[in-house]
Amino acid sequence: MLRETVDLARHVEKLGYHRYWFAEHHGMEGIASAAPAVLVGHIAAATASLRVGSGGVMLPNHSPLAIAEQFGTLEALHPGRIDLGIGRAPGSDPLTAAVLRRSDNPYSEPELPRLLGELARGCFGTLGEKHRADDCHTGCPSVDDAAGIDLVDTSNPDDRDLDAIDDLLEGR
Repeated sequence: MLRETVDLARHVEKLGYHRYWFAEHHGMEGIASAAPAVLVGHIAAATASLRVGSGGVMLPNHSPLAIAEQFGTLEALHPGRIDLGIGRAPGSDPLTAAVLRRSDNPYSEPELPRLLGELARGCFGTLGEKHRADDCHTGCPSVDDAAGIDLVDTSNPDDRDLDAIDDLLEGR
């Protein structure tokens, strides 16, 4: 299956497509996208010009700083070719979601603005009062371009979420 993914990416690149993204899914037979960052790196290394990214990484399943570091490393390896799409859905069945999120209630609404704030601090700003991101050599794709992180979300966030996300993006 992974070999076919590489073949398909090379084929669409030859056809003139510009982007190739992976969505995070767990516990699904026949779908090899439980680790989007790994697949993004593999496809970026196997192609020459495609922008490769996640559509998206389910942020509540991961440490925001780890995502910042993974995609920052990918951007360093493949400059200008990495996209980071973020979502909040579990991306799996309830049992797998409970294990991933280390929670008895994995379908509770995650605090998306707080998690995005942690991700943005890991990418663009401070990691806390005593540490700057530059000190930790972290970063995300296109750190000078707010379009480097895309919010991929099909749920219906309330106005407070949207206001907090707007404030976060404007504060950069």
